[in-house]
Amino acid sequence: MRLFGPLRLRAKAAVICAVLLAPAFVTGGALVRSGLEQAQAAQAERDALAVATQLLPLVEAVQTLQGAARAVAAGHEAAAADYRQALAQARTAAAALGDTPGAPSPGKLRGRLGSLPAEATADPALADAADAAATEAAALIPALLGQGGLAHDADPEVADPVRQALVALPRAAADSASLWGWAVHGVVHGALDGPAQYQRQAAWQALAKAALADAGQSASPAAAFVQAADVSALVRDAFTPDEVYAQGRSALHTLWQQAAAALPVVDARLAERRAERGRHVALHAALVAGALLLAAYLFVCFARSLESGFAAVGQELGRIARGDLRPATLPAGRDEAAELQRSAAAARESLRAVVDQVRTAAETVARAGREIAAGAGDLSQRSEQAAAGLQQTHAALQRIGRDAADGEQRSGRAAVAAEAYAEAARASQQTIDEAVRTMARVDASAGRIAAIVDTIDGIAFQTNLLALNAAVEAARAGEQGRGFAVVAAEVRLLARRSADAAREIKGLIGENVDGVRAGSAVVRSAGERMQAIVGGAGEARALVATIAEGAVRQGGEVRHVAAALQALDAATQHNGALVEQTAAATAELERQAYELVRMVARFRTGTLDEGGLE
Repeated sequence: MRLFGPLRLRAKAAVICAVLLAPAFVTGGALVRSGLEQAQAAQAERDALAVATQLLPLVEAVQTLQGAARAVAAGHEAAAADYRQALAQARTAAAALGDTPGAPSPGKLRGRLGSLPAEATADPALADAADAAATEAAALIPALLGQGGLAHDADPEVADPVRQALVALPRAAADSASLWGWAVHGVVHGALDGPAQYQRQAAWQALAKAALADAGQSASPAAAFVQAADVSALVRDAFTPDEVYAQGRSALHTLWQQAAAALPVVDARLAERRAERGRHVALHAALVAGALLLAAYLFVCFARSLESGFAAVGQELGRIARGDLRPATLPAGRDEAAELQRSAAAARESLRAVVDQVRTAAETVARAGREIAAGAGDLSQRSEQAAAGLQQTHAALQRIGRDAADGEQRSGRAAVAAEAYAEAARASQQTIDEAVRTMARVDASAGRIAAIVDTIDGIAFQTNLLALNAAVEAARAGEQGRGFAVVAAEVRLLARRSADAAREIKGLIGENVDGVRAGSAVVRSAGERMQAIVGGAGEARALVATIAEGAVRQGGEVRHVAAALQALDAATQHNGALVEQTAAATAELERQAYELVRMVARFRTGTLDEGGLE
């Protein structure tokens, strides 16, 4: 009791909950941890299986290298290509395996592969080196099994395929590879080198048969090759080295294919196991977490049910003290704390009714003041706009009046100019009439000159006739009339020249008369047009006079309108001053109303307008 006394209710509930839930938490954690360990073990076996997937092609390549090297050493040169290919594959696979995490170290194997020549030769030492490399490669599989749990898995669906793919089949492949190389050697030479080799062949053949039987491959092509790989029988049946080599290589490849085919099945089983363990871990974790959460929730509900009753009464009293009179949900319980909370709620309701009545009255006054102030402000703004509009209109009318006065002056000047233009047109008409009369006189004078020229031409013709007669008479007079004949010839010459001159003058006078007549026609046409211009000038003078009279009347009317607008502007400015006074009085009323609303707004009653006016 002394320990629990200073603690609050929630702290007490937390202590009780922790003490009761600790065993359940420990038990559930152990289950989850066991499941995680099993899932991790399955993943580790899958990782080892992935390494085995890389290791099997390496061992196959090295065993192929072993058989090819033994065949080349025996003199079967056709196996040299397989030697080169298998050596390249083995070196590549060994390098890749060395970079794989969790794989057994292939350092020795890589060293032996590096020491082998790139091209196979008929050297028994090369075959022995290849046998040593095959032994190192075969040792990598047991090393891999010793690192992981694949060799000790309790699941038969995992242990049996692993034993077959990584123990029995590799052992059978190793024995078959040795048997294969020496079988080719015996067929090439027609026999083995001695009894010891025959004994070794028989031992490999027995080991290979046992391994195939252990792997369940007694009826496979590899078993058939092992059964037939007796050198004496092969030589007796006349098998060629190519046939024996091809059969042995095919048997070896078949064994490794079967070993590789078993690994995906094992990997699928391990993946399924890991997923199953993961589901179990998730289920156990969910159950433990659910149980813990449910227990914690029940303890929290118990503590809150005890705590809420006391806290609700304190909150209700605190709300009333802060002025919060809004309705609250009444407690559903029947204990003493609920009864006390309902009593406080009844007192709050009584106070809320009084505050609502005061708030309503204050907000009504404030709203009315705001509306009056808004109306006064709007009226003041409109009055200012009207005054500004009147001032602009008055200024525009003044400009129109000035324009009308200028138009009146210009109309007067235009009337004077039109009168002067009409006088000038009449003077021009008179001048043109005088020019027409002068041209007529010139035409008459030209006619008289033409008659005079005709007379001179006739006189010249008569003088020519008289001179001709005088010349005739002088010819008749002979020597006495010779001087008179000379005179008569000169007279005829002068008469002819006078006639020529008279004709020229007559042509010039005719051209002058034609020009005078054409000029007279032009002058008469100009006179007619000038007469039309004089008529138009008179009409223009009348129109200008009418426009001048209208401009005078318009100027007077504009001046009257400007005076009326000036009086209206003065009245509008006076109204604006009155409106500003009204707005000031209304603002003071609104301020007092808002002060009252602010004082009442301290109490929150839960009504829609409890925040006061905006």
